[in-house]
Amino acid sequence: MKVQEVIDLINNSEEPLYSIYDAEELIQGKMVKEHQDLDEHRWYSIATRVYEVEDGFVGIRGCYQSFSEMQMWSDCDVNSEAFEVKPVADVHYVKV
Repeated sequence: MKVQEVIDLINNSEEPLYSIYDAEELIQGKMVKEHQDLDEHRWYSIATRVYEVEDGFVGIRGCYQSFSEMQMWSDCDVNSEAFEVKPVADVHYVKV
């Protein structure tokens, strides 16, 4: 799959994709980063997963964690979205 194909598939899905797991089932690509840009709310959290596809990288952002056993993904009222991303160098600090 190509970047634009994935973006169109996710963003124009006839059925709502409430979690990144729903979106993941539609993608033919290798996941290269998970749980990026974590955003925690009271009952759920949102994150971005990055996939490498034929011609680049695609980010899928949506619910990935529920803190309540009583809620469904649809209760979070967040639809997954896809967008093109690019790799950027990152600095990490480690204990010496």
